[in-house]
Amino acid sequence: MSKVSRSGYYRYLSAPKSKRCLENEGLSEIIKKEFHALKGIYGARRIRILIERKYGKRYNLKRIKRLMRKLGLAASIRRKRKVCTKPSYSNYEENILDRDFTAKAPNQKWVTDVTYLEYGSGQKAYLSAVKDLYDGYIVSFEIGKHNNADFEEGFYDAKW
Repeated sequence: MSKVSRSGYYRYLSAPKSKRCLENEGLSEIIKKEFHALKGIYGARRIRILIERKYGKRYNLKRIKRLMRKLGLAASIRRKRKVCTKPSYSNYEENILDRDFTAKAPNQKWVTDVTYLEYGSGQKAYLSAVKDLYDGYIVSFEIGKHNNADFEEGFYDAKW
């Protein structure tokens, strides 16, 4: 028993839909259209931002979430990308510096590292430098297109 009078129930059925209800129906259609156009990868936050930018309308995030839940739409969780370089544990050396990165004389301690630099339209160049810990002088460096131990040209002497 719903404890509602018969006349009240029929009045509810024949009453016109409220402005808010009509707006929710229109918003639901937009959400469905955009969600399926993007193959289900956008969640409520990104859908809200998309609607704001594309349609120029601002809606509360809770409202978008509620309508998406009502429509049964949930973003698919994408898997993490695979690591592009696999560590080779045969290349590790013993830690003889033990975090003591100071030297009392030149050419006592040298360290090296590889870093990448982005240039152009997303291209990468890898830089490997050998540094003297006494004064921070770059002893030698090498630049290559691939992150591998044997760069093409060999190391350059850094004496300018």
